[in-house]
Amino acid sequence: MTETWLDVAIPRWGPPEKQGYGPVTERDLSDIKGEIKHSMVGGFLGAWGEMANMALKPNGSFQVPKSFTFSILKSGVTYQHYPLEAIAWTAGSFGANLAYISEEHEGGPPGNESEPLTTLQYQATLQLTQAIRQVLPHLGPPDRAMNLREHNEFAPTACPSGRIPWARLITDLREDGMTPEERARLVAVEAILAANGITADYRLADSVRAIETTLGDILRLAEGQSQAWVALRKRWFKET
Repeated sequence: MTETWLDVAIPRWGPPEKQGYGPVTERDLSDIKGEIKHSMVGGFLGAWGEMANMALKPNGSFQVPKSFTFSILKSGVTYQHYPLEAIAWTAGSFGANLAYISEEHEGGPPGNESEPLTTLQYQATLQLTQAIRQVLPHLGPPDRAMNLREHNEFAPTACPSGRIPWARLITDLREDGMTPEERARLVAVEAILAANGITADYRLADSVRAIETTLGDILRLAEGQSQAWVALRKRWFKET
């Protein structure tokens, strides 16, 4: 099997037995549709212990059938437990595990599952997603409905318990590939939207230009309703 390991993570192999499904032992990189960001309950050692637990049920299956590709610690250190081609067991179904990369974020203890990511942890998950998209350019622009997902969208769980700051993450991902001019335009457009109580929907906006198109539609619908809108039209569409 070809193995893809990322430079942004420290290799730390998980049990080889906890991957794949019968004859389906690996996937092509082209099979990957995106990432699922998970949250551990408690510290990373507990989650690692579950992954390392090789105890079997009477029927021969694992008592804890759990594995994941990446661990992102509160300290900002990222570990990779399997190559990207491996099919880890953490999203709850064969289809989800086949199509997505699993990323577990070290979390708060029981009762504080929604603890925010630390600053270093956020930077690490951003860096990881940037690295994945360099290896998998077919994923396209960051999209919450397609290639940046949560565990609760595939299984009956609260994970990742609201811990992933998606708006910030997607903004940072988009800015990573922008020219300074495009970045300035995005900041200006978002400021105008925010001043008028509008939040940009990044699932629909594939680029800065798409955001501006959305803004244009909003302005046209609101035409004549206030002097503020008229001023915005003059500013963005050069109208007199």
